[in-house]
Amino acid sequence: MEELTEKSNMLTAEVSGTASHTEGWSSTPSTVRPKHRLSQSSANRRIRWLRQKMVTKRGCHFDKEQLLLLFTVLGCILGLSLGVGLRKREHPFTPRELMYLKFPGEIFLRMLQMLILPLIISTIVSSIAQLNTRTAGELGMYTVIYYFTTTFLAVVEGIVLVMTIRPGDWSHDFSVSEEAPDSAPCLSNAVDTILDLIRNLLPENLVEACYSSVKTCMKFRNITSTNVTVKVPTEVVMQLSEEERSLLSESPETKIGRGMNILGLIFFFVVFAIFISVLEEEGQPLRDFFKSLESVMMKLITIVIWYAPIGIIFLTAHQIVIFKDPVKELQRLVGYMITVLSGLFIHAFVVLPSLMLLVGRRNPLKYTYGILPALLTALGTSSSSATLPLTIKCCEKNNNVDPRVTRFVLPLGATINMDGTALYEAVAALYIAQTLRLELSLGHVILVSLTATLASIGAAGIPQAGIVTMLMVLIAIGLPTKYFILIMPVDWFLDRIRTTVNVFGDSLGAGIVHKLCINYLMKSDEERARRASIVDGPTRKRMTSSTPTPDFISSQHPVSSL
Repeated sequence: MEELTEKSNMLTAEVSGTASHTEGWSSTPSTVRPKHRLSQSSANRRIRWLRQKMVTKRGCHFDKEQLLLLFTVLGCILGLSLGVGLRKREHPFTPRELMYLKFPGEIFLRMLQMLILPLIISTIVSSIAQLNTRTAGELGMYTVIYYFTTTFLAVVEGIVLVMTIRPGDWSHDFSVSEEAPDSAPCLSNAVDTILDLIRNLLPENLVEACYSSVKTCMKFRNITSTNVTVKVPTEVVMQLSEEERSLLSESPETKIGRGMNILGLIFFFVVFAIFISVLEEEGQPLRDFFKSLESVMMKLITIVIWYAPIGIIFLTAHQIVIFKDPVKELQRLVGYMITVLSGLFIHAFVVLPSLMLLVGRRNPLKYTYGILPALLTALGTSSSSATLPLTIKCCEKNNNVDPRVTRFVLPLGATINMDGTALYEAVAALYIAQTLRLELSLGHVILVSLTATLASIGAAGIPQAGIVTMLMVLIAIGLPTKYFILIMPVDWFLDRIRTTVNVFGDSLGAGIVHKLCINYLMKSDEERARRASIVDGPTRKRMTSSTPTPDFISSQHPVSSL
């Protein structure tokens, strides 16, 4: 670092000396001209490159990032080894022992979730408040187009694979457990999901939106022959066929569900930040406040992520220990797993890198290496929201994506961009239909694609959220919801893989949107600089005249004057 600084200072001095000699060339003999005269433009380019390299070395902390990546990989390996070793115990683990085993990982998740709310608020406001209205609009347009495109492509890939491989035909022996789940999920359809999306977009109370969101659940009633209405529990409804369920009277009921309303908070603070930008000077105190809050949050995140390897060890070990009879379940679900994993790998290793190469104009391998710590954390935590702080840090520090892009694109992506979840829902619904030997029409397949796309957008970035959205797809095509139990034994593993694909898609989306919006971002910088020069122009002029910089010299002594 000191060597780069010295080179930059020497080069600046050389350019300054060249400029001073240039002023007297008209009256000075040629013998006093410097022996090695440096071009102004090339010198400025060289200085900018050296300074950019210095900034990159300061920002990336290359050695520390490598160490964190190594520890995270070791955490995954040790977690697998610990889980396999603990499964060899003769006596089963008690619930209290399992709680103790999961506790270090639970602490890691709680620390990450603690930082999500202030991180989202500060990053969105500080990034968008620096943009003009047109730039913010372009950023939002490209982001939404990218997310909808990749999600729909993922659904199409999953449908093509499941109709080609037909994994349901591989399952000759299966049974559905009659034991009801611990808590019945909320049953709803695609229309309810869209309406809930709009309701959550406009929360009636911002404080309440920090810990709860609106959710519509269907309530079922049976009207007897004596006109007596009897409420039917959701657990019972899930065991009924479509014909039996059609005899019941259903009514939607809106309730407040537990979980942060990230979408509503993002929408409010995006609008809030846009008006801060419109106010210009009057909004500067708010802009400075959120910028300071953002800096504090990034410092806290830097400390918390070093606990990630320990948390991943115990989260992985706990999940392996509670897995029942893995060999038998893997034999039954091998075709389903091959189909889902093939779709996820094609999407992650072919489709998304191709978009990055063709649209983002960046090396996908190098970009992926920069976000590897975030991908491993997503694999261990199975939560795109919990991984969000580390994803932002990796994209900014390792891949040099503009913070104004990452802090808008990534929080929004953790909420609505669920490529892996959408693919999984489409494959799971068609797999269950094939297992039951049901032939779906083209209309049903199209309905699966549309419902899976919309349901994935409404899925929260929390573990096991895909199960709830998959029930919407099953209801949409008329399949008994009780058969979601068929894929539950391997869902814990596939949930981690699809969450990693979700985070990967968000990260590449930030790089692609950054490339598409680079001109608008540069214009925004120029406009902000122009406004600043109008406000403190005389002061800036006195400072530059007393301490000339290479850019100042270049403007005063162009190359053509030499």
